[in-house]
Parts: sequence; structure tokens; C-alpha cells
Amino acid sequence: MGAQLGRVDINEIFTYRAPVVAVIKDYRLGLLNLCLMLLIAVYILVYRLWVLGGYLHKPNLAMEMRATLRAPDQLLPKEQLPYCCWSFPCNATELAAHKQWCLPLLGEEASIEQANRFTVVTHKKIKQRQLGLQLSKVTKEHHFVLDIEHFTMKVAPTIFTTNVNEQDQHTILQGRSLHGRLLVGNAVEGSGPPNETQHELCRERSKEHKAFDRARGGVPKETAPCYIDADIKIAGDDIFLIKTLLRAMGLGEGMLDKPGVVRNGERARAHGFQVIFEMDIVSFEPWRGLVEPYYVLREILIYGSSHSIEAAVSQEAGSQASRRAVEDYGILFVFRVSGTLAHFTTFGLLEELSASFALLAASAALIKFLAIYVFPLANVYHRAIHRISPNMDTVQRLLRRKEHKVKAAHRKFFHHDQGSKEDFVLRLSSSHIDISSDSDDSDSEFESADSSKEGSRASKSSKELRENSRSSRESRGKRTKVVHGNVHT
Repeated sequence: MGAQLGRVDINEIFTYRAPVVAVIKDYRLGLLNLCLMLLIAVYILVYRLWVLGGYLHKPNLAMEMRATLRAPDQLLPKEQLPYCCWSFPCNATELAAHKQWCLPLLGEEASIEQANRFTVVTHKKIKQRQLGLQLSKVTKEHHFVLDIEHFTMKVAPTIFTTNVNEQDQHTILQGRSLHGRLLVGNAVEGSGPPNETQHELCRERSKEHKAFDRARGGVPKETAPCYIDADIKIAGDDIFLIKTLLRAMGLGEGMLDKPGVVRNGERARAHGFQVIFEMDIVSFEPWRGLVEPYYVLREILIYGSSHSIEAAVSQEAGSQASRRAVEDYGILFVFRVSGTLAHFTTFGLLEELSASFALLAASAALIKFLAIYVFPLANVYHRAIHRISPNMDTVQRLLRRKEHKVKAAHRKFFHHDQGSKEDFVLRLSSSHIDISSDSDDSDSEFESADSSKEGSRASKSSKELRENSRSSRESRGKRTKVVHGNVHT
């Protein structure tokens, strides 16, 4: 008897559960398991590692943009610009046509630089208020910037990583060390197809071999979307015409002076608008892995926006004190950076491999659930997977028996003796066959039974041999009598 707790066997109360590897010989389960493992391998090795680059560390980026504006060497005359008056002050006809007097300004006069924000001034509104003993007198003047479309804007970014591991170092890149292109087309998905202005820009640049189908490398392309090189590149810095930046957004000739293009009822030149100027850093490409870093410039026009900034306020003292305020309207470029500077890390690779192990465990659990709850042979699968061991007290008693005696008992009940002693003991115990309480006589019974069977077989064979010899002698005697009879005859 084993250990008891009252009338209950203590082995039945305190049990231990352990996973058992069950080999189920069923091609349906085997094929399902193989297909799931192949899918997981393709997902991890191909999609996660190769396509998405899961083994790479991709830190966030920050940027400091330095932008400058420069006037062209030769400005177009006022007579060639449809938004300029021919004389000052503008006459009533010109004012009715929304024309204003145009000022020839330098680049620094027509731009306002802030932290990652750059305003290209298109319209100056000047308020002059004269202060005196009587009521103050206010005068307003409106001036457009002469030929602003042919000004050039230079962008010189400095890019650096922000979140890095303790083992990593901060990476700093100057924009002049990178190569990139400007996207001509709508940078926001769902904003509609490119317009004719964008297609025309791609056609013009493709003839000069400056418009391509990819941001790096590629072949010339004549239709939008396309990627174009900068108008000018000096010491690695990109320089773009304001006209090129406007056309890349789809704003063609004269569209700044048409009402409702950017904002309902308003002209973009007079009220300004806002543009998100995004620099996307690419250091990893799907299916290719790590590549030499390059950038893609994207412009996102914010429809319904306007922009103005109070540029200067001055106070003049004299016989008649006056106060002068200048409000600038124009194109606000808001610079931001996206993408990453990826590099290989062992931690990232281990993380992806850990995810694969979790998926493999989940697939095994799914197959087990389907096998024991869904498939037609669910009960059979359940019995093959879930096993309950025999009482270990019984196993211990059987293990104390001699091996040849356990084998004889196993041969009696299961008609074979292939396996080890432990196999015999487990099989006998699982079948609730307990021979540990039998005496040596009972063991000898198994042996004597076997020997008696062998003896009976031997006696039976000897009896058959005696009968065969006696029958052969009788047959020979009969033949002798026949021979003698013939002789006497």
C-alpha cells in the first residue's frame, strides 16, 4: 500500500502536470502543422526581417533647417507681371483688378526666418497712424513683392538622432552630405491625381534628365508623380526656385492671383497660405535592406489656410508723431523631418526571433485545440495527447522485481517482450496489473507454464514420431507378405 491520507491515496491528491510529447501518426494533423510552420517562417524571415527590416534599430530624428531667400539678378519689369500696377499710386481700374504697387526687395527683406519655419513674403500691408491733438489719421498701403516667383530658396538641414540606446551614439548629418529629390505630385494619399501643371513640370525636367520615377536612381519620367533634382546645387546645398516649389504643389502660372485656389474667396498672393515642407530620410528599402541614406522632399499644401505676421512696428516723434506697423503676408514653409537612420542591432534580431517562438507556440496550441475539439477523431486525439501516469507506488514495487520476472508477466498479458524493464512496468501499471504482491511461486508459475507448454509440445512431437515409425513398419510387413504369396503361387 502507498502513502495514505485518511482513506485516500495521497498520490491521487498531490499530482504533478508535465508536458508530454505525443507523436500522432495522422497525415491531416501533420500537414496542418507543417503548413502553419511554413507560414510562420515566411512571415518572420521574409516579411518581418527582409521586407520590414525588423532586425534594425530605427531611432527617431530631429532637424534644424537653415533656409535663405535670394532675389534674382534681374527682376522682371512691372509691365510683364499681371499683378503689378504700372504707376504709383494705382488707379481705380488697376485696384479693381486686384493689382498693387510692386516693391523690388532683396531676399532678406522678403523673408522671415524662425525655428524650422520660413516665410516667403508676397504682400506687405503698411499701416501709418498720425497722432495729434485731434483725431488720429490712419493710412494704409498695400504692396506686392516684385517677381517673387523667380526668387530662389536654399535649404540646408542638419539632421540628428534623438532616442538612442546606451550603446549607440548620436548621429549628426549635414544636408549637403545627402542626395535627394523633390516629389512632384500630391504627397497626401486621397488628395486626388496630379494636375496638368505637375505633368508639365515633369515633362520639362525629363528632357533635361532631371525628372525620374524614383527618389534615387531610376529612369526619366514625363508624367507626375515624378522626382526632380534641385534647380541649382551649390556646395551640396539644394536651391529651388519659388516657382518650382509652387508648380510641384500644382500651383501654376497666375494661380496665386485667382480667388479660391487655396482658400474660398481669397487670393493666395494677398492673404498667404501654409505649406508643410517634409524631408523624409531613407536608409532602408524593403527587399533591399540597408542603403546609403538619401532624402525625399515633399510639400503638403494646407488648403483653407492663410498666413500673416507682424514684421515691424516703429514710432516716430516730431511735430506730428506717427506710428507705423508692417504686416507681412506670404507662404509659410513649416519644416519637419521623417524617416530614420537605421542600423543593425543584435537586440532587434533576437526580438524578432522571440516573436517567432511565440507564434510557433500559438500554432501548436491552435492545432491541439482543433484536434481535440473540432476534428472528427477528437476523442481519439484527446486520449493520445492526454495521459495519466500510473500510481508511482505501484511502479516502485514493480521496479524492485527482477527483470526476467517482469518480462514473463508482460509476455503473459501482452504476448510480447520487446522493450525495457521500465516500459514493461509502465505498461503493466497503466493496465492496473499489479504483480508486485505475487510470491516467487506465482512467478515460477509463469515460467512453469511456459515450460509445460514447451514440454507438451515436445511430448506431442515425440508421440507423432512413434506413430509414424510404427505405421512405416506395418506397411513394410504387408509388402513382404505379398511378395511371398506370389512366389508360392
